[in-house]
Amino acid sequence: VNSPPEYLKMVDAKYVEKYGYSLWRAMEKELSGYAEKAAVFTFGMKIKPAETVAKLLESTMAGIGTDELELSAAVVRYQRLLPEV
Repeated sequence: VNSPPEYLKMVDAKYVEKYGYSLWRAMEKELSGYAEKAAVFTFGMKIKPAETVAKLLESTMAGIGTDELELSAAVVRYQRLLPEV
């Protein structure tokens, strides 16, 4: 997604106007598996990066064990966003 966040927000607003639900919801309805995860994550990183990274960090720590490798990779990769998370 090479579009600026402001443009994507405008497109999302028009999509809601026309179809009654957001692009996020459309991606969740139309896609599944890894394609859905990738599309929703990529869109989220453009629109709400801090919230998207927070969800990623939370998912690495969910359940019985922590996925240390994924958590470490996310912390290193998104360290510039951590103060906002």
